[in-house]
Amino acid sequence: MDNAEAKEILELIELINEEEQKCCLETLQLLETFEKKYNELLPKMPYNINVIDELHINENGHSRILTKLLQFKNQDGKYEILESLLKYIVNEVHCENFGKIHITKPIITQEKCRIDLWVRDKGYALIFENKVYNANDQEAQIHRYINVTKQERYDIENIYVIYLPKYEKEPEDQSWGEFKEAFKDRYVNLSFRDGILPWLKEWVLPNVKPQDQLLLSAITQYVDYLEGIFSLRTINNKINMALQELISEKIFNGNKTIEEKIKILESKKEDVNELMNQINLMIDGFVPEWLKGISENNQAELLIKEHRIKKYIGNITIVLGITDHKPWWGVLGTDISETQKNDIIKKIENNIDFGSFNYNQGYYIWSYTSYKNGENRFKRLIDLLSE
Repeated sequence: MDNAEAKEILELIELINEEEQKCCLETLQLLETFEKKYNELLPKMPYNINVIDELHINENGHSRILTKLLQFKNQDGKYEILESLLKYIVNEVHCENFGKIHITKPIITQEKCRIDLWVRDKGYALIFENKVYNANDQEAQIHRYINVTKQERYDIENIYVIYLPKYEKEPEDQSWGEFKEAFKDRYVNLSFRDGILPWLKEWVLPNVKPQDQLLLSAITQYVDYLEGIFSLRTINNKINMALQELISEKIFNGNKTIEEKIKILESKKEDVNELMNQINLMIDGFVPEWLKGISENNQAELLIKEHRIKKYIGNITIVLGITDHKPWWGVLGTDISETQKNDIIKKIENNIDFGSFNYNQGYYIWSYTSYKNGENRFKRLIDLLSE
């Protein structure tokens, strides 16, 4: 490569960088305008109350709700909702192999062996992987869950995988390990937006018997909650129209065909994703200093490379860490009796400051938190478990 060619390549790289910066700036400006309009419209929305909204459930909360629904048995002993899900997958998603499943006496668990939702029955097993909040796939995650299920004496051809992203998003190849090809006919991608929500709304809710009042109420609330996540509530219609008009005004110049509009919107989605990547990189850059400050304030061990800090209280270890840009805390211990372990869990569960909890992640008890309340939760755990 001569100097002229090298110069041309450098100029091209510079041009691309300038264009990316320009797109990022335009997206930020659009975001500011959008936020201003949204905050202006929000107080004008009709009143709405949803219990699940107020509980601010995490990913495991969704898994718990789905587990309870699938566990429902009618007076005849039939698992109506589980049957409905399998029929929906066969008829609407066109995964015919799920029609081979015959429900007898399923064991339906949540977070057992770290599997979000696990159905094991005579002759088949269903592995559900919940990604409602777009968490990244852990290393060989689905591969490990399939192996765990095989250890329960299920032949591989009788194991099925249901992936539950927020929107349509496929698992990473590395998550499958060696199993991707083997599961092409026993795998379904069922997003919450275009799979779980329509299934509950159109297949389950209309068939709940009036006498099952609590079930009817629970599903109604959950459907409304999911519609809220995706701005699909009827009360959102006016605000949606106003916000979409704003977006159209800002990004569509002149007359555009439908194809041109879709192309522009797809391009904007890419710009927003790039903006999110940059924001996450910035957050990652601030995390070491955030953790360092908390470790100094609480005389805790700092593990920068692991993105976490540890506080030792006797044989108990309290951890505050960051995974996939999300803060979390966890409690574990060394040589702890079952009684002491249960006492630790009860102490935390009985404290309303901590919200919902998760288990079976290598910690006795753990939960996601936020950058806003992460340090306060860490301090509260230290005080609580020092008593």
